[in-house]
Amino acid sequence: MRIPKKLTAFGHCYRVKQQKKIKGGWLGEINYQKHLITILDHRPQTEKEESLLHEACHLVNTETKQNLKEKQVDQMAMGLYHILKD
Repeated sequence: MRIPKKLTAFGHCYRVKQQKKIKGGWLGEINYQKHLITILDHRPQTEKEESLLHEACHLVNTETKQNLKEKQVDQMAMGLYHILKD
């Protein structure tokens, strides 16, 4: 799976940026105001892919007001990753 430069969801275009550090030591983060998803660039490709899906799941969770907990978002992202990779 390649990491796209942008993705569109719920009528908004989110830029996908890879960088060396993310505040708080996270592997990825989403900024809803800036329409920006950031993932660490020095991680293995599989971790970058999982991080992107994780942040996309946060986006879906927020936009659909599901109120999933972090662990649930993580499990959803992991499940989607395995479906898409297999």
